This record gives sequence, C-alpha cells and structure tokens, in this order.
Amino acid sequence: MLGCLLPALSLFSCLVLAKTQDNDTHSIPTNLNQSSNLPASYQLLVGGQPGPFYTFNYDVSQKVITNSSMTVDLGTGPSWVEFDQTKKFMFSSDATKTFNDVNNTGGVFSSAIDKDGKITVISSSATAIQPVRVAVDKEALNLIVGTYLGATVERFTIDPETRALSEEPAQKILCVGQSINPKRQTKAYIHDVQYTPDYTQVVAVDLGSDLIRKFQVGKDGNLTKIQSVNVPPGCGPRHLAWGPRADGKLDAYVICSLTRVLLTFEVDIASGHNFTLKGTPLSTEPAAPLNSTTLEGSEILLSPDGRFVVTSTTQTSRDEADLPDNLLVSFARDLNTGLLDSNPIRIPTGGRVPRQFAFDPTGQLIAVAQQGAENVVVFERDVKSGEAKMVTQVPAEKASFAMWRSVEN
Repeated sequence: MLGCLLPALSLFSCLVLAKTQDNDTHSIPTNLNQSSNLPASYQLLVGGQPGPFYTFNYDVSQKVITNSSMTVDLGTGPSWVEFDQTKKFMFSSDATKTFNDVNNTGGVFSSAIDKDGKITVISSSATAIQPVRVAVDKEALNLIVGTYLGATVERFTIDPETRALSEEPAQKILCVGQSINPKRQTKAYIHDVQYTPDYTQVVAVDLGSDLIRKFQVGKDGNLTKIQSVNVPPGCGPRHLAWGPRADGKLDAYVICSLTRVLLTFEVDIASGHNFTLKGTPLSTEPAAPLNSTTLEGSEILLSPDGRFVVTSTTQTSRDEADLPDNLLVSFARDLNTGLLDSNPIRIPTGGRVPRQFAFDPTGQLIAVAQQGAENVVVFERDVKSGEAKMVTQVPAEKASFAMWRSVEN
C-alpha cells in the first residue's frame, strides 16, 4: 500500500551561494549569464555524516585550502544547509539517530551567519530519525524537512523576528510505501525535499517507494498531499534538480540511486506541475564498471549556466581496485529542449563515495564531498567543455556535503 498518513502535525546580500539561486531550490542554475570572474578566495562550508561542521578557506590563485578558526556545534551529523533570502540566516539538518540524547530522533537547527562566516545557533528542534535534507520557503516562515529512516516530511514554522524554529513540527507526514528491491525498498525512505521554483508545491523524493511525492502549499505554508509521480520500479530515486529552459518551460532531472540512471521529466507548470517522462534514461555508470553490485547514483546538479547536468556515482566497495568507479558524470544540456547528450564526460574523483558536490557561482570550480575518502576535493572546470581536473583536497571527517561561500568586497 502506498500513501502518506498525516498524524497530528547572505549570508548578507553581498554573499553568493554556489548551489542556490534563492535558498532552498539548490538545483536551479544560479545565473544563465553568470560572471566568469573568480574572486580571490572562497569559504567552503562542509558537514560530516557523522562528523563535525567545518569552515575552510580556499585561496583561488594559490589553489590551497586552509582551516578556519571558526567552529560551531550543529549536531553529530550535519547533512545539509539552506539559507533564507537575506542570506543572514542558515537552516541545517543533523542526520543523527539520537538527538539531544533521545533515541530514534534527528534534529534541525536555525542559525545566524555574519559576513565573516561566524555562525551563531539560534534554536534547534527534534525531528524523526535521520533528517537528510531541508528546504526553506521564500518568506522564511516554514522549514520543510525530509527524514530518511523516519520516512517523514515535516514542516516547522520559523519566527519572522528571531528566526527560531517551532519546538514541534506544525505538520509531520508519515510516508508509507515499498517497491521491488528486497534489500533497499521494504519501506519509504525520503532522501530529498524541495520547493518548486515558484514555491507553490513541495516535492519529496522517496527512494524506498519509487515515488516523487508532491504536496500543495497553502497560504499558511500548510502541505496537502496531491498525486505522486511514479518512477521506473527499482530505480530508487535519490535527488532531483530543476532545469528552467530558454523557452520558459521547466524540466526536472532525477538521479536513481539503485539503477544509476538519470531520468528527465518535463514539468507542466500550468497543469499543477504535472511530470511527464521524456527521452530515454541515461546511465551514470562508468563505461566499464569494476563492481556494479556496490555502485550507486548520488548527487545531481545543473551547472550555473544551465548547460550541463552533472551527477556523482559512488562506489561503496572498500576494495582499492574498485576506486576508479567513483565519478562525476557531466551531460551536455540543450537549453531549448532540456534534453541531454547521451555521451557524457566521466571524471574520476580519486576517492571513495563522492556523496555530494557543489559548483562555485562561476561554474569554474567544483567542491566534492567524499564521505568514504573523508575529504573534500576541489576541481577546476572548463565551463564550455564541461571537463574538470583535480587541483587540491583537504581532510574532512565523513564529509557529506560541501558548499562554496563568497564575499564580495
């Protein structure tokens, strides 16, 4: 039985975030006509799952990453970060199984962040177990949380004056489902939550049920379940990336964790964001996989100019012989049709489990969080060809995400 049960439920304006255009729509191209000028330096915000929250400094000309003296406690497994429209406030998830000494819970935080990158925690609240993603609405009045093991979509309210989170979720929607993979799909597993670009709906990507669950957003931020989107059985959808087109239409790209394929959907905004699968599923595997049994699809993003869709493929095997299976896979994208070239560029990451990555605002740099290798790797990228080469790396315990942060003087 599939369905959702509803129990009783910037950074200053001078800051640019590489992975977002607004705050929560992290997969939308930042600027189709972005500047090619790199700043002198960036900050890199990095979370570990499990592990600490890091702030690193990256010198662009020297290609060197150094530690920052700034530290903050954002739980034992900071797994994701989003910002409000002002870029002054940050919202993060702690993908733990024990939050504040309470078993079978995770947590979310709201924090203030100043122009120098100093983070001050404002509030924290408990969620269902292992929250992996968060999304913030346009007015920063609601925080949406997706929990992986808890299989919930939760909505917390945000105080407009203090940016403190409600102690309890205003809504806690339990998702129920399963699919055909007997090891990985015996229940629902929410792995991604996002607002649509116009903030009228929320999507929750359910790896366990082979569904993209959809919710209509009410005037007060309340979520109402609407028709879900089915993906091919056994796909195990993990993350979604929105792709605005030159003709004003919208596409959505989905990376499947279990089958390592990329799906393209046309999204009809006028009909309530109806999803229609188009084109053929594209493999994100190595050309000749060394070990397909432990291979998974992980992250998916559009380049800042919208001309490429890039995914990461993770090899969870600890055998050093399988290391080349860990890849970034870059597909050229037609801005008018949204269709992708079927012959991607495959870029080895040099380490195990490249769980997540982020573009800098120019698209010339990529930071890759490698959970298995326990490091963050920086690549320089040719924005025209999509080719990239590794330039440096830094240790980071169980790195699960990395984000660029630039300050314009």
